Amino acid sequence: RGPDLRRHRRVDVRLSVTVVLDRNAIFEAHTLNVSEGGMLLGAYRGPDLAPGRLIGLNMGGVICDADDDNAERYLMRVVRQTGATLALRFAGEIG
Repeated sequence: RGPDLRRHRRVDVRLSVTVVLDRNAIFEAHTLNVSEGGMLLGAYRGPDLAPGRLIGLNMGGVICDADDDNAERYLMRVVRQTGATLALRFAGEIG
């Protein structure tokens, strides 16, 4: 699919995020772009993630600091992984 066929417009933005696989597996990364449907992450240094896997994502830097307890928390579904780049789709918000 070419850029003109994408469902959602992407915005290039760099924000710090924390990928949460479980209580003991937390990895830092940053956004490369964000859209209404999901986001592309770079600099992910965790284990390989299978497409379809659900993960947690804590995102700081928009209205709070990355370490702030009020960071935005989302449930994401892995679309694909290519090395240190993760393509994720929004699956819900974690209250």
